[in-house]
Amino acid sequence: MRALLFSLASNAAVLSVIEFGLYLWPEGLAVNTQNIFWLATGVNTAGLLLLGLRYWPVLLLNAFPAWILGGPLAMSLLGSCTNALEALLAAWMILRLGGFAGRFDSIRSVGVLLIASLIAPLVNTIVIPAYLCAAGMYPWSEYGRALGNWNLSNGAAMLFITPLAVTVFRRDWGREGRMIELVCAGILATALSFIGFDATLHGVGMNLAFLAFPAIIYIAARYGIGETTVALGLTLLTVYASLALHAPIKPSAEIPAMIWFLQAFCWVLAATGLLVAALGTERRVAERASLEATLTAEKARLAALRYQINPHFLFNALNSVRATLPLSEAVAREMITDLAGYLRSTLNTGEEEMIALGEELRSVQEYLRIEERRFGDHLQTKLRIEENAEKVEVPIFLLQPLVENAIRHGLEASRDVCVVEITAGCREERLVIQVSNTGQWKDPGERKGVGLENIQRRLKLLYGEKASFQIEKGENAVGVRIELPVNS
Repeated sequence: MRALLFSLASNAAVLSVIEFGLYLWPEGLAVNTQNIFWLATGVNTAGLLLLGLRYWPVLLLNAFPAWILGGPLAMSLLGSCTNALEALLAAWMILRLGGFAGRFDSIRSVGVLLIASLIAPLVNTIVIPAYLCAAGMYPWSEYGRALGNWNLSNGAAMLFITPLAVTVFRRDWGREGRMIELVCAGILATALSFIGFDATLHGVGMNLAFLAFPAIIYIAARYGIGETTVALGLTLLTVYASLALHAPIKPSAEIPAMIWFLQAFCWVLAATGLLVAALGTERRVAERASLEATLTAEKARLAALRYQINPHFLFNALNSVRATLPLSEAVAREMITDLAGYLRSTLNTGEEEMIALGEELRSVQEYLRIEERRFGDHLQTKLRIEENAEKVEVPIFLLQPLVENAIRHGLEASRDVCVVEITAGCREERLVIQVSNTGQWKDPGERKGVGLENIQRRLKLLYGEKASFQIEKGENAVGVRIELPVNS
């Protein structure tokens, strides 16, 4: 079944290119340049990468479409053999030299893909034009021109189609979230590409073709290989659309040179987009590894602290101290009770990374009661927690640094009473948490919010781009707003 589907996809690519070229130029063009981009090269290479090199004999069936459409049988057979060898060589290079492991997500794999797109097509493009010249279909003086056109046709198709086919087959998209931004960027890339290629074919100026670059590079840098391949696929469609509009009115003698420019330009565009996407992917992988290493180190420090403290000894000692205090010292006794409860909830969390927001809030409330008794009338706290938010799981110790930071800076910045407010609720499948305090924002200086920075790093590691962290500044209040997905 796999072999059959592979053969159908390869033959469909051959037929679509031949039929489109015949539709635009029924009389044909010099050195068969009406084939523009030989899409079968990209499909064939992707098929061998996904299914295995042993499937290469399937590509010999490509002789039938060209023969059925009127091509000489000998040339059709020769073309199918060279197409199969071309794809086999390209796939072997990408697998063995590029270290391909199912996706083009590294500079090495993309770099070898670029090299293969220039070298592997020579298996086909050296032989077929020579055969056509020997058969008298066009003069030997056109051989070099044919070789250049055909090699770029196959090579550019490999860059556009092979990564796209691999991405679609594996459903391997680089980044999640920001869908509206991605759609807008895709529309912009398509529009700019069409404007640029349309102007180029219209004779306004070849420089306008470079309008396609900014949007492609933006998508490559902002997202990943998967999204970049789709954007490149849309760009390839704009080339065909522009050619369809201008083929009937453009002198056929001018078309081969224009097609050669489009082939070379598209090869450079695809190579640039794929390389930028691979660089971005490697950078994000390195950042994630750094974040994971930091989180592991923080877990180790926290575990070490827990092991250093004997919870039973600590609780018993606190209860003993509380028992020695006279009943008249109600505040001191209550503070010790709250401290014991806070330490118990903090030290008994085990290895958990996530906790229900309600549980996190109970621990924070015990901490707040201690601070309220400590600072008296100078500190007031308010909690507004919606019931639907309490069961949502959040990273453990998410609120503690925020509350501690709000109290510390709020008391420093407020002349009279510092009000610390905690709110939480669900809004459209997102949990929104706000911790604010009265006063003005104060720059922490060199020790730039270590607690806040750690929270940002944890959120990025656990949620990626799905979470947001914002510092909000008002007239007489400052706070932190966190948004997390309810179902991550």
